[in-house]
Amino acid sequence: MGLAGFCVGLALVMAAFLGGCGGGDDSSTRSTSTASSSEPAKGAKAVLAGVGSGDLSGVFTMPGFPYGDETRITAKGVGPAHGEREYVIWGTRGDSEMVVLGTWPAGPNGNLEVHDDVSTSKLLSLLSQGPTRMLISRANTDRLWAAIAKEGGYTRPSYIGTEVLEGLLTGPGVDAANSG
Repeated sequence: MGLAGFCVGLALVMAAFLGGCGGGDDSSTRSTSTASSSEPAKGAKAVLAGVGSGDLSGVFTMPGFPYGDETRITAKGVGPAHGEREYVIWGTRGDSEMVVLGTWPAGPNGNLEVHDDVSTSKLLSLLSQGPTRMLISRANTDRLWAAIAKEGGYTRPSYIGTEVLEGLLTGPGVDAANSG
């Protein structure tokens, strides 16, 4: 058996090795890529920049959008809201279509760091009509809710506080919501 047996054995080991390393039929690779491409597009993000002369920055993300409400907002250096007690997160389409997504205080370090849920349905109603921008304003929440009640659900951030950060909402979930 000697050398011939050794060569046959070596050939079998090499064939098994090549088969396991991607040689031969790649149907398992094809089925994996097909499965991942059939997942729904999701995710939304707005890179936020300071309004006016502000040197502020932040990020608004919804990793599961439009299928989940989980939201992360990070804004550096916004400072405590002196006299204007909280930061308000808005979804906007121009000055006539604005919706409050939530209110949060800044931390003692002057940063806004939120990990919470906001209403996906509110954003979807804006996105169905075109590009949507995210806006963060500093406001007294008592004035905010009074203005919203008086105006029948609509108010402009400039009426009730100071606009601080803004950015356009983009991402695969936004594209899917716009095309659907």
